[in-house]
Amino acid sequence: MILEFPLRNSLRDNKSDPIDARGLCTIGLLHGEKLLAHYRFCLKPEQFALQRLQSVRKALRSALTNLKKTYQSLLDLSFPELDHLLELDGVGIRQLLSQAPTPVAIARMRLSTLKNNWMLRNKAAALKTMAADSLADPELAAATAPALVAILQAIATLEARLRLLDQQIQKVTSQSVEPRIKALLETIPGFGLLNAAKVLAWLPTEILHSGSNRKVAARLQAFMGNDPRLRQSGQWKGHTKMSKRGVEMLRTAFFQSAFSAAQNDPELLSYYLRKRAQGKKHEVALSHLMRILTRRLVAVLRSAKPYQPNYNLALKNAA
Repeated sequence: MILEFPLRNSLRDNKSDPIDARGLCTIGLLHGEKLLAHYRFCLKPEQFALQRLQSVRKALRSALTNLKKTYQSLLDLSFPELDHLLELDGVGIRQLLSQAPTPVAIARMRLSTLKNNWMLRNKAAALKTMAADSLADPELAAATAPALVAILQAIATLEARLRLLDQQIQKVTSQSVEPRIKALLETIPGFGLLNAAKVLAWLPTEILHSGSNRKVAARLQAFMGNDPRLRQSGQWKGHTKMSKRGVEMLRTAFFQSAFSAAQNDPELLSYYLRKRAQGKKHEVALSHLMRILTRRLVAVLRSAKPYQPNYNLALKNAA
């Protein structure tokens, strides 16, 4: 029964099918010691803490995204013209709506008062005119106002918690991740400050010493669920797609890195555009970039040398 708690936590994070998760947990309880003798990743307490913090951050980000969607839906009812003038997620307009949540309330404000908010100063006159001419039903806007104010307060609270959480993640990262390793990873285009820490939080270092670079990259792809899988059932055969059977947090971090690299690395941008020209969807083209980044990560961390263009050629010449 000692294995029950960590097994359940691990499966809950990485396995979405409840039947599969319960089955694997039962196998783990019956044969856990034997299995761990063959498939054991040594997880430091600091790294485990970092993984927990990353999971909490993901939940907070998801909640914040849902709140902002509700906020925009409420504005569609109470002030539908506003998004044509201002960025709805701007700090200035959110501060204003917390004090004056309806077009009528904004129209009654003095122009000088609106201009006191420096973030709205250049568009204060247009905002006041738009509020006075709004097509929103005044009674409906008034009825929506309490919910709008509550949503804005909740958004501000969640954003403040996220900022504190990011500081805590940065502190734990400095304790659990070797600075030299993190610095090496950040030399690869696409792996920024935050994403490098996220990758290293979920990356089992033992996997880097399990064969050739090609085998390690393939195992890492399978570990995160970015390996190709043929969809089939009986005699029916579908298309080959990303399996998504591995650690979701690591796969998401690589996806975000691929998106960033496609914009900052000319070589990967060219490869991405070539895949798009072949008819590949955006997500499929990015999955190809994820595999390239996986090979780059393995090469950099195993050689302990910073990334540079034409990396493989440079390693051959150095040898």
